[in-house]
Amino acid sequence: MNLTRLEFTFESAVKTSFKMSTVTSKLAKWELKKICPLLNHAKLCLLFKASVHGYTFDAFNHKCNLQGPTVIVAYNKSGYVFGAFTSKNFAQTGQNVVDEKAFLFSFNERQMKEDPLRVVSGNPQFSFFDIGPNFGSLIFLHRNTATIHSDPAGAYKFDPLQMHGNDLALTECEVYRVEEAGRLMEIPWRLMHWDSDKRKALLNTISDWKPSVSSVKQARILLVGPIGAGKSSFFNSINSVFKGYVSTQANTGTAGTSLTTQFRSYSLKPSGDVKHVPFSLCDTMGLEDEANNGFDVDDFVSVLKGHVKDRYQFNPAMPLQPDSPYFHKSPELKDRIHCVVYVIDTSKVKILSNKMIESSGFFGGKPTS
Repeated sequence: MNLTRLEFTFESAVKTSFKMSTVTSKLAKWELKKICPLLNHAKLCLLFKASVHGYTFDAFNHKCNLQGPTVIVAYNKSGYVFGAFTSKNFAQTGQNVVDEKAFLFSFNERQMKEDPLRVVSGNPQFSFFDIGPNFGSLIFLHRNTATIHSDPAGAYKFDPLQMHGNDLALTECEVYRVEEAGRLMEIPWRLMHWDSDKRKALLNTISDWKPSVSSVKQARILLVGPIGAGKSSFFNSINSVFKGYVSTQANTGTAGTSLTTQFRSYSLKPSGDVKHVPFSLCDTMGLEDEANNGFDVDDFVSVLKGHVKDRYQFNPAMPLQPDSPYFHKSPELKDRIHCVVYVIDTSKVKILSNKMIESSGFFGGKPTS
């Protein structure tokens, strides 16, 4: 590791904010209870949210193509939740796709106790052209707008008042991958020989590593990522491994904002066979999409350069100032950040907002969908 190469001009690396958004489902619990029985109580994984990714064919195509069985869920101001299920892949084939398992559905908040409307077709098919995902009788995101095109006399025949209340404007449109229980990860993605000897050998390998610069006794690793991604939990897991027992030193949990509000630098204190850990971990606030919330880009630069002292209380509205007692004016190489770890929930990679994907390049990588 050549630590001297990590001296960059970070201010010019990004011209836009790198703060992230957390994409969440609009489905309420009672709405899930309506949809899941139609899908044999399968697990739903959010792929696409039009209010985040855009009410466009290209956005839908980018997030939903080749995802296997999916269900489109649309919402309007009249209180209707309606959509379409297909067991086939969405793909730009330019041809109609026959799917005998496909159906349309609808329910509304005024008839919560009634069973959902389920509409099948004697000629079940859909197409995927530039006008939007087309189920013959319903075209979603019609011509790149927050609307549907409705043809109740088409392949799927229905009463438009029952289907969508004659309200064709959408307040939201989401797409979920329909995952059957046990379908994913039927076998481990890799085989790992694991026993106490293997664990001891790996710990010794890490313990014996030394930075290439003699003035640096421990490499400083910065954890960054969206709120709720598990940065603090990641630290606790690593800390537990080296301690030999479960440790919860860093504050963890679930909330709408970052639980970590201070800059924390943790030196791991090993026990047992491990005598030394050649790195320390630094925890930060989570990244957020809203202005004046979350980890500020200027604070990020200050942390990288070693200007921020331990237990500095982040202020999203104002970055750390040079006259603050928590500002380290003359940091040495050992005080700087030598490695950045971007922590993200892998189950949410498919639903990253475009802003998140574009700005992730700031950390040296781009998530792939």
